[in-house]
Amino acid sequence: MGNDLVYDGSNDNNEFKIIFDNLAVGLIVVDDKMMVENINEAALKLLCLDKDKEYCGKYFFRFLNFAGNKFKDTMQICLRTGRQIKFSFFVDFDNNPFKKKYIDATVGIATDNCRRLNYFITLVDTTEKHQMVLDSVQQEKMVTLGTLAAGVAHEFNNIWAAVHGYAELAKANDKFLKELVDVTLEQADRASDIIHSLLSFSDKCQEFKSGVKLSKILKVVLKLVSIELRKRNIEIDFNIESDPDVRGSEGQIQQIFLNLIINASHAIKNGGKIDVVLKEKHGFAVASFADNGIGMSEEKMSHIFDPFFTTKGAFGGDEKESGHGLGLTLTYNLVVAHRGKIDVKSKEGEGSCFAVSFPISTNNSVNENYTPVAEKVINKKTLNILVVDDEVLLQRLILTILKEHSVDVTTTCDEALALIEKNNYDVVLVDIIINGERDGFSLIDEMLQKFPNLPIVIITGMIKNEKLSSFEDKVERIIRKPFTALEIQEIADTFAEIK
Repeated sequence: MGNDLVYDGSNDNNEFKIIFDNLAVGLIVVDDKMMVENINEAALKLLCLDKDKEYCGKYFFRFLNFAGNKFKDTMQICLRTGRQIKFSFFVDFDNNPFKKKYIDATVGIATDNCRRLNYFITLVDTTEKHQMVLDSVQQEKMVTLGTLAAGVAHEFNNIWAAVHGYAELAKANDKFLKELVDVTLEQADRASDIIHSLLSFSDKCQEFKSGVKLSKILKVVLKLVSIELRKRNIEIDFNIESDPDVRGSEGQIQQIFLNLIINASHAIKNGGKIDVVLKEKHGFAVASFADNGIGMSEEKMSHIFDPFFTTKGAFGGDEKESGHGLGLTLTYNLVVAHRGKIDVKSKEGEGSCFAVSFPISTNNSVNENYTPVAEKVINKKTLNILVVDDEVLLQRLILTILKEHSVDVTTTCDEALALIEKNNYDVVLVDIIINGERDGFSLIDEMLQKFPNLPIVIITGMIKNEKLSSFEDKVERIIRKPFTALEIQEIADTFAEIK
């Protein structure tokens, strides 16, 4: 039968097939037994299928190894409701997981002349549109990061001032050494929180987790925007009435809060106030942002979440501010992704209030069998450990933490492979960003091929991305810099028990 069109129109069959095959959109016809009746050339191309192979008469899900469950669920809904259903999915282009083709699919049902049920699936390539949105969102993020720059600089200047001041005192008098250690650890934690916050904001592969505290995120966000708000003579009043845990992505929630605070600040023209309140209401953690700015008309309120709609810059008439019109669209989508909701109240000339609600996390259980590492009684054994990192201070730190074990250090991938060939290591700690032509990813790939049973731990300060995420199942663990001594010791203790 080949990929020929099955059609009851006799003499019109060839002409119809030409039209069918030359449609710009992909089209697939599937019968009620999920067998492919027809598939045009555009669909074959979109799904990266071999056009020389035969698909008609084949089981639809046999060659659809991506988005299969989405199609099954959608077809069941279509059959049950009789409605057309739209959804989006992606395929790896050229079998490359980092080259994705984004597709919008529409599934509907109809009957043919013999009253047989058929599913009609249309496919449209939206890769270019998707990339445009991603680029615009990234530009929106860069604008936001520019706003944060002054706040970050201010915070780090305070951190360095405290550490430097106590270092000078300790240098002159030993009695200040303890204070220096306490201040250094405290300020290191403070710096770590800021860096973690910025990395979370930049993270493209943000995981959801339970036990997220909105108050902690809000405190960091308000610190980082404080300088910019002060320039605009805007006062922040932050009140915590209740602070339940939620499940979500810290980076995405941070982005929601940043967008709403920046949006509120842009609505205030000659100084004013933003009231931020965190409370619990009807099973939701609610963060509200109320400003006494210019407010909005009902007509504008009906469009504020539309893509590319803005009241700022060239699109909105306010030449002092600029925007891409994606800030609130992105905010809305992120809130929906958290199964939350966003409510808006506004009155022209009086101000606006945005209230974001997140479902309270119910997963607050504690593992009763958990024992802190410091309390565990471990029959420690000496390990042979290789550390691959080009930061000399971090090498010295790890050597000090793991002084009970035999540790080799190297700064290059090639030397690391040579050492592994000669020595029987129990675990290898690898940084990703390493001086030289090769990076840690390249080294790990080669180690996995040549030494598949050798445990690998990644220690990195890089932003989490698709490539780093792809190694999560290949290595024992990924530790983010700045790490603690306890985290490094935990690794050694784990493998000492196994050895």
